[in-house]
Amino acid sequence: MMKNRKHLWIVSFLLALFACAVFAACNTNDGPAGGDEPAAVETISISNESALTAEWILGSADRTVHVTFTPETLTEENTQFTVESSDTDVVTVNGKSIKAVGKGTATITVKAGDATDSVNVTVSIGNPALEPTGDKVNAVEGIATSVQNLVLAEACDGTDLTDSVELTFDDTDNITYDEEKGTVTFAEMGEYELTFTVADPRDAAKTASVDVVANVVRRPLGESNVDFSYSNMYGDESAQTVSTSSDELAYAYYNTTASKLYYAEATFDIGTPHQGVQVGLGHFIPGNTKRMVGMGVDRGDRNFKIKDIDWIKTPNPDFQEGNPWTSSNGAPYAEANYALYNYRLAEFRGLTDDDASHVKFAVARVDDMMYAFVNDQYVASVVFDYYRIVDTVPGIIGTMWSTTQVSGMSWLSGSEAQAKIDSLIGDGQMINAYSPDSWALNSMTNFATCVDNIGADENGLKYDYTSINNIGNDSMVSPYIYFEGDFTFEWIYKNTGKNDNPTYGKAQMYLEVRDWRAITPIFNLGERRNDSKFLLDKLPDASDSEVTDKWYQPDFGDFDFSEGTRYTVTRTLGESAATYVLTVTSVANPSQTYSRTIEYSGARWSEPAILIWKNEFVSGEYSGIKWEAFDEDAPTDPLAVSITNKSALASEWILGEGARTVEIAFTPDNFMADVNYNDYTVTSSNTDAVTVNGRTLTAVGVGKTTITVQAGDATDSVEVFVMESMPTGIEISNESELTATWVVGDADRTVHVTFTPSNLTEDNAPFTVESSDPEVIRADGKKLVAVGAGTATITVKVGDATDTVEITISLADPTITAEDPIDVVYDKTYDLSDLVAVESCDGIDLSDSVEVSFSQDGITYDEDNGTISFGHDSAEYTVTFTVSDPRDGSFTATKTVTFKVYRNPLGTSNYEFTFSNVADGDAAQTATIDKDNLAYAYYNTTASKLYYAEATFDIEVPHAGVQVGLGHFIPDDTTRMIAMGVDRGDKNFKIKDIDWDKTPNPSFNENEEGAYADVHQPIFIYQLVNQRGLEDSNAGHVKFAVARVGNLFYAFVNDQYVASVSYNDYLDKDTVPGIIGTMWTTTSISGMNWLSGEDAQTKIDSLLADGSVISPYLPYSEWGSISYFATNVAEVGEDENGYKFKYTSDSTGTNDSMVSPYVFFEGDFEFEWVYKYTSGTGRAFLEVREWRYGNKPILNLGERHNDDKFLLDRQPETDDPLVPEGKWDQPTFTDSRWGEGGFDFSQGVRYNLKRTMSDTAATYVLTVTSVANPEQTHTRTIVYAEERWNEPVVFHWKNENVAGEYSQITWSVPDKTASAG
Repeated sequence: MMKNRKHLWIVSFLLALFACAVFAACNTNDGPAGGDEPAAVETISISNESALTAEWILGSADRTVHVTFTPETLTEENTQFTVESSDTDVVTVNGKSIKAVGKGTATITVKAGDATDSVNVTVSIGNPALEPTGDKVNAVEGIATSVQNLVLAEACDGTDLTDSVELTFDDTDNITYDEEKGTVTFAEMGEYELTFTVADPRDAAKTASVDVVANVVRRPLGESNVDFSYSNMYGDESAQTVSTSSDELAYAYYNTTASKLYYAEATFDIGTPHQGVQVGLGHFIPGNTKRMVGMGVDRGDRNFKIKDIDWIKTPNPDFQEGNPWTSSNGAPYAEANYALYNYRLAEFRGLTDDDASHVKFAVARVDDMMYAFVNDQYVASVVFDYYRIVDTVPGIIGTMWSTTQVSGMSWLSGSEAQAKIDSLIGDGQMINAYSPDSWALNSMTNFATCVDNIGADENGLKYDYTSINNIGNDSMVSPYIYFEGDFTFEWIYKNTGKNDNPTYGKAQMYLEVRDWRAITPIFNLGERRNDSKFLLDKLPDASDSEVTDKWYQPDFGDFDFSEGTRYTVTRTLGESAATYVLTVTSVANPSQTYSRTIEYSGARWSEPAILIWKNEFVSGEYSGIKWEAFDEDAPTDPLAVSITNKSALASEWILGEGARTVEIAFTPDNFMADVNYNDYTVTSSNTDAVTVNGRTLTAVGVGKTTITVQAGDATDSVEVFVMESMPTGIEISNESELTATWVVGDADRTVHVTFTPSNLTEDNAPFTVESSDPEVIRADGKKLVAVGAGTATITVKVGDATDTVEITISLADPTITAEDPIDVVYDKTYDLSDLVAVESCDGIDLSDSVEVSFSQDGITYDEDNGTISFGHDSAEYTVTFTVSDPRDGSFTATKTVTFKVYRNPLGTSNYEFTFSNVADGDAAQTATIDKDNLAYAYYNTTASKLYYAEATFDIEVPHAGVQVGLGHFIPDDTTRMIAMGVDRGDKNFKIKDIDWDKTPNPSFNENEEGAYADVHQPIFIYQLVNQRGLEDSNAGHVKFAVARVGNLFYAFVNDQYVASVSYNDYLDKDTVPGIIGTMWTTTSISGMNWLSGEDAQTKIDSLLADGSVISPYLPYSEWGSISYFATNVAEVGEDENGYKFKYTSDSTGTNDSMVSPYVFFEGDFEFEWVYKYTSGTGRAFLEVREWRYGNKPILNLGERHNDDKFLLDRQPETDDPLVPEGKWDQPTFTDSRWGEGGFDFSQGVRYNLKRTMSDTAATYVLTVTSVANPEQTHTRTIVYAEERWNEPVVFHWKNENVAGEYSQITWSVPDKTASAG
């Protein structure tokens, strides 16, 4: 009970307080003094009606109601009154204060007791406020900007009207306004004039507008794989900064147009630099996010890397995977997408990159070449095959960028880009020391002191290497270019000095072609000065490999170095190998050239290559350094673009049906079959019928349109029809035209139709055409093609409506086409299809159905193989050809052709030769063959031991390796033959006894070292022009001839005697002459003539008359025999006793005084001459040497006048001073054996040398005899069984400081003797 009473007391107390409060609120005025009762209110009047009824704008200040009373003793201060509003949505009341809250009129009423007064107050809407967010509002190109970021819009009462703002502008090309989203997008950077307008929704007449200039800044980044944050966007562009929190490989394209000429850069600031933070730029294909080229430098070790990134092969790529230095990792380059490396740019390249946390990186592209720069220093460049035919854009790329900020993002294109690139590399900055690792650091050190005059001119880059004291790995220079595909690289080199005592015995300049790892070279191209050789060398894939075709090192000879040497290396990639062409050419005399072509299919054949010069103990000037990347197979534009769903697009389309999508495929696939490639367009020729959005087609009206897809110059199209409703009927309108007589092969015909209803036509309604038998008539759209005899039903269809017509196709007579007459050569088999074209009326080859008839003898026709040949020349044959169409034998054709048969110069051959000019005379008959391997063909003549034969060779592209010549062939034996020829590059002359069993794929070059009998090397005479003085100046044209007289085989170049030879295996065999050589793909052979019997002997005598076999002997260019021959050799000739000449100088050194008949003997021989000394104190002797010359002589036979001795000497095999007993036999001129008075020189000395071969040794008999007193004679017999015993020998006389007369020079070869191997 006590508890309830307490609650009741609290309630009573609260009610009392409330009553007091109400009283106070209603009567705030003091009553009359003294506590008298207040006077009653008689009236109340609003005293400020004019103020209250004045114009009142919504949002204006509140107003206060004032009143007066009667009696006048009452005031607002002492009298209670109330204020009420008739419409609180217009005016609200708070005590005496009234507030405008909405448009309208409200009655304001005041009350005091029973007294009242009122006034009507009207509230109206004012104009809104609209202001820009700044003097110039900012936006970023390509990014939608909210209008709220550009202007502030408020109603007069402060209500936000942003959603009601409207935007207008004139530049509709560059400004897009999304009214629904309230955003505006600017396509390009710049200043744009915008007009914003807003109306108060409560009173549309109340508006505001403002003109704003939008400052639109560039957006540096476009497509990206991660989100980038922007800062500092509206100041200097170089200050624009982007960052990302991602540590994965991140990239973003720059917002620029794709091209093949640009420069781009960025500055990277790294908060925490460490290994793995890779910063750089790349090259990107717009729309293709699966392939890109990344170039970057690691902020830990400063390793520079280039990578062709393939996201399909490596879905989570970086710059690290696929260690390029580990050959055992099992993955070839093409599969693993390795990074190309330059290790430690500061340490191994000497580039400035000191601050790990700050670096400027740049890339450039010029055509196919992509460049990289660090802190404005050239690093490397690369050509990647995949990107050659596509335009790219630059952009940023790298890894571990969570603490990295990227600024300074800028790019240039066109001429501005070229100018910038030229400033970075235009003065030869691409010439660098090559130092891939610590073992090559001396190259970098030496570069500063040994490389001078780096620069560039209109001919290319240039520099001088000034030292002759550096080994190969300390002298490396490179332009640091990686070539992935086909390329040509060339330079001019002019040697300025060499070290005569190089550490490793070699003083040489050469370019190494290495794979991108730079582990081992693939090829060397250059020159070696210590032994005067050019280097065109293929190197093994491993150090222990046996490379049989490794070396090609021609001697300098008389090569003209006066203006330097141009070196060129070209690589062309095939399906399974790379073809390298290495070329050396004299700048002063371009006809002096060597070339070597190598098919390289080693493990590294398709990998990127890098090129390095080594200046090993030589100095020289480099100029004209230039290169070109190319791809013979790569298209410059897409080969084709095709719409793959034409049938679906062209099918009936009723207005109101859903949209359709164009499906596209590109060839090659670089252009992305998934149509992510954005450099293509889809257009509609009639947008009133069909509109296009991307690849989506929308039917918007009735009509026909052509939908065209274009990428580059490639296009494809399809006709699309939109109809209001489906036709109910279709009828073929040109039946009579279609059913008229139609022969296979006639012109195509077109189907025309009409529709029901008649407002539909072929121009606004689709229909299909089908053939019941496509082997008779093929339907191609509305076009019909007659393809075969028969009848086919043609059906036209639209919806469910169809119509048909039956059309018959017939045949016509075939045709036989041939020249008349046809010129052929006898005894050559011709394919008839090459001579006579036999076709049906529709162009089908009927060669297999032709019948051949003739009545004359001498024609051989092989029906099974379709060939024909003629057995006699100087004849005419008539042949009749008849053919019936196998589809209908009643259609026939007949043609009679005359064949004129001419001489066939060629008989047995290893390849088929093609003939031309056969009717223009024997000399004009021309043979060609498209082969690079050794090719031969016998002349069509009788085998004998006495003949002369010749041919003229015209070479369109002469180079080293093109060997032209003639040979000697054994009828019915194609395994052995003697080849004689001259190289059209170096003019080296070669003779070779070719044995196809020992060398199944022979050439004139293989196995130049090794045992002669094992490999049958060629016998060489180097450089006929420079080292023989013969006339052969035109590399593209030469006459070559051979002859045989008994057991000697002769060779002539341009009617000049070159050499002769006897081969043991041919002594008892008759032979025929013929042509033989290598690399004849651009060679034409004419003037193929031969003589036999007396005619041959007469011709040979004319060529050898006057002693033309007597020649200067010059195996090496350093010696002067050729020049001294012209002044010291006189009265060269021939009489009934043999050849003769005089050597007139008694002051010429040994190797400058050599004379030779250039006869090589393989087996037995006898050689004789008479010598009559005239003056001097030196030696006159014959040296017998094996065919190479390079080794020591075997025998000397002659006389010495400084100590009056004859020389019948056997020479040692080596320089060992301990010469075996029996070396010398040197009787004096006054020896007692001659009798009293000594040797009688009055009529000269007869020297005789005989060799007889046995199975194991050669027996030489050397004889000296007085001509005046034949009883004075001395003979020495030597059995020679050393290593060279059975090799061919050559003779030459040396006239060392003596003059004398030579006469009765003769030689002979007996019939076959013991085998020479």
